[in-house]
Amino acid sequence: MAQPTTKDLESVIRKIKGVQACRVVEGKEKTIGEIRVLAADGKAPKSIVRDVVGCLSNTYGMNIDYRVVSVVQVEDSEDALAELLPGTNRVSIKNVEVNNDGVSVTLSRRKTETTGHDANKDDSLATAAANATLEALQSLDERLAKVELEHAHIAVVDERKWAVVSVLLPTNTGFEVVGGSAIVRDLGEATAVARAILDATNRRIARRG
Repeated sequence: MAQPTTKDLESVIRKIKGVQACRVVEGKEKTIGEIRVLAADGKAPKSIVRDVVGCLSNTYGMNIDYRVVSVVQVEDSEDALAELLPGTNRVSIKNVEVNNDGVSVTLSRRKTETTGHDANKDDSLATAAANATLEALQSLDERLAKVELEHAHIAVVDERKWAVVSVLLPTNTGFEVVGGSAIVRDLGEATAVARAILDATNRRIARRG
């Protein structure tokens, strides 16, 4: 059997139930350096990792280290707005502004609007947009006061640009790491990052409500 290409591997992985997109990155000497998977939020990430490893083993006889597989889960509807509280208290993005002074994000819930701002010129656009969104969220709901940004970046998966973030949510025993993502559309990368932050926090915060 001929050695499978990264495109071959991506095509097989996309057939796994729950997987929406994937990217295989070559490492040294054409080994697999990383497998990035976007999957629907509904199946445990560890289970998806096992499915990917098992799929490549059964299809191509490959022995893949599970540690090279990373999974980011997205909502079934990528355009879903965040629900920080149960019921109809939806949070929506009113405005995202990027200029020489930094990034500002304005969110609203019911009749309340708050704006977060990141003016740190050392931050990347993704990090600045994520920090500004979290600041606005924390003004809307005091339960988010201790939420911390772990990482934010723009990734290219299957020739589409995605905003991908991970945040630390406080729990009774420490912190829970959760991820969120949103496809980059006409409104730009900063808006996509803001949507990704809402995706990461919405239902987890609702469950704590």
